[in-house]
Amino acid sequence: AHLLDRRDVVDYRRVLLTNPDLAGRTVAELGLGDRHGAKATRVRRGDQDLLAHDDLLLQLDDRVRVVMPRERTAEVTAFLGDTEARVSEVSAVSMGLGLAAGFLIGIPKLTVGSTVLSLGTAAGPLVMAMVLGRLRRTGPLVWVLPTRANLTLRQIGLLLFLACVGLTSGYAFRREAFSLFGLKLLAVLLVGALLSYALMVLVARLLGQSRPRTMGLLAGYVGNPAITAYANSRVSDGRVNTGYATLFALAIIVKIICIQLIVGL
Repeated sequence: AHLLDRRDVVDYRRVLLTNPDLAGRTVAELGLGDRHGAKATRVRRGDQDLLAHDDLLLQLDDRVRVVMPRERTAEVTAFLGDTEARVSEVSAVSMGLGLAAGFLIGIPKLTVGSTVLSLGTAAGPLVMAMVLGRLRRTGPLVWVLPTRANLTLRQIGLLLFLACVGLTSGYAFRREAFSLFGLKLLAVLLVGALLSYALMVLVARLLGQSRPRTMGLLAGYVGNPAITAYANSRVSDGRVNTGYATLFALAIIVKIICIQLIVGL
């Protein structure tokens, strides 16, 4: 404790990780102790504070709390990057290659009787994104977006999605919503949705999932990012996004396959 009070000897601060060569590597692989006589103690990722254990994988835009000799502060900062301008940058090469690979795996078709199954341009990029997100980096290519850039693109995508849904369905909704057929359909959908959502919540709670994670699982089951955005606005907890990501991809792929099966009947 007395040593930490000696800021003329020891410095400790949060340093922004913007060096792309370090993204996707573990804290141990940084080699802060061997290279600079420094020690990473905490990692701030978005609104989460993480313990900087040796196996923790780092991402661009992480804020790493480092304890270091004061005379080596500049070199540690330069090593990690600490450049705000690079936080908002998105690698066009990584994104382009990822999308191209996703479209390619969506092309192959499997014929089962009279039904043609394929991932298509929707599920193909989704599956490829999951694979690349697991890899995190391949050589010089970093697949994981910086946190702030990720949140910005996510918000823009959500707004465009909701706007397109509203523009596409507005006329049909006005025409059908208050007709006899529309009211019957609404009643059936309401009962079915409430029963399935209640079952989903019950199973999640029986499995010991927390409320924030259950909210994310429900949003992923529905497959609507607007629900996730609302849950995040009410509860500032990373488990909402974790639950959403856990179920969303599987739910989307199953729905796409089910629609193709129905079309083939």
